[in-house]
Amino acid sequence: MAVLVPSMGLMGTFEGYVPGTSDLYLRGNNPAGFTGNSSVDFNSGQIYLNGTAPQLTASNAFNLNGYSRLNIECNLKSEPDTFYITVYSESGSTIASLNVSGNPLTAASLTLLNANLNTKLKIKFTAPVGSGIVTYKKVWGGITRIWLS
Repeated sequence: MAVLVPSMGLMGTFEGYVPGTSDLYLRGNNPAGFTGNSSVDFNSGQIYLNGTAPQLTASNAFNLNGYSRLNIECNLKSEPDTFYITVYSESGSTIASLNVSGNPLTAASLTLLNANLNTKLKIKFTAPVGSGIVTYKKVWGGITRIWLS
């Protein structure tokens, strides 16, 4: 979408995605400062997951007070039909978790268990298989937006 933007008395256009205050990631804009492990790649306009336990770690803290959900706009698949999205606080406590069934996942909304935190988030995508000794299967696809609501 093009928007007319006045600048120093001149009128021009701006095209792109501008993150709001609740956006942690929006099509290449990365207010949370997410970095990833070896199963994560930052492409133009998306975060691409491709591995057995992709993990995003925020380098910037966000105040979760006033928010009850973490939302993900994506196109994710897993080798088994089921995988998990788990959100951890900076201290390692689980603050949201979702069991996803069915391929592909195009959107997810996770309930935040402790929304009174100011923390750096860690988001992990896992597809555990087996009992006793658990192995992980592949999760892959793109994420275009992560936000709080």
